[in-house]
Amino acid sequence: MRPTALWLAGWAVALLPLFAPVLSCARADDPDASVLFEEAAKRIRQDEYAQARQILVRIASRYRGRSECAEARLQLAELLEREGRDRQAFRLYQRVADEYPGFRSRANDRQLDLCIRLMSPESPDGQEPGRRSHALVKDMLEKVYLNDPQAPRAARVQYHLGLYYEQAGQPEVATVYYRYAAAAESEGEWHDRAFFGEARILYWDARSNREGLDRARSARRVLEAYLAHGSSGCYRGTAERMLEETIRRIHALAFQCAQFYDRDRFSVNTRLTAFRTFLTEHPDSRQADYAKRRVRELLNRLVQAQAVLPAG
Repeated sequence: MRPTALWLAGWAVALLPLFAPVLSCARADDPDASVLFEEAAKRIRQDEYAQARQILVRIASRYRGRSECAEARLQLAELLEREGRDRQAFRLYQRVADEYPGFRSRANDRQLDLCIRLMSPESPDGQEPGRRSHALVKDMLEKVYLNDPQAPRAARVQYHLGLYYEQAGQPEVATVYYRYAAAAESEGEWHDRAFFGEARILYWDARSNREGLDRARSARRVLEAYLAHGSSGCYRGTAERMLEETIRRIHALAFQCAQFYDRDRFSVNTRLTAFRTFLTEHPDSRQADYAKRRVRELLNRLVQAQAVLPAG
């Protein structure tokens, strides 16, 4: 080493203690992640979102590849949600899920919560459930499901996919997802909701179809199965009311079928069979008394007709 280089190195070592306080101050002015997170939380409480965002971006940049970065990104995504930037928030959650396996479950749960919020009646734009950002919600839900099809949230995701398709006017597809959700969870909230979702579709389908006796009977079977399953959820009262209405509708439709044959162009035996069939299937209906009276009247007509037949 040349003498000049040795001389400079010696001076550097000698002067280092003089600069130690300055370096110490620099480190003190550079707080750790916990202090920065506390400051960001304080800014958020004060609705100072721009300042909070700057702090969280600083954390994410400094601690890239570490858990602090993942946490900061999750909080940044929440800020994006507050600002109505749902698509960007969803993508940031997905980035956390992809890059930080330990945070994947939390990120996916946040994604699902975001989707549900967009489908909620309390959505910011005030539109009816499921009518806001339909394509966006559908894409989001499918992405969350594909992230981990076997996760505990699977039944919840499939239920909301069913709800999406039901509100989008595709009850056949909705029914498929409701059945998937019910199968994914043998009991519990989402099994209950999915079971009732299928029953609700059949109920409204039967109610809107004036000639849908078979559909009404299908709705009755599913509603009775739902109630027999022992559900005690928030839908039980509604399901009981729907079942009562569906049974009354079945009675009315079946009675209309019997009345259809009660015309002169049909034989007395045909008309009698129609009312007897109705009484066999619906003995406790409101129309039962009328049907019994018609049976008696038609039997009397048969007796009278046989009485006037010539002997031999």
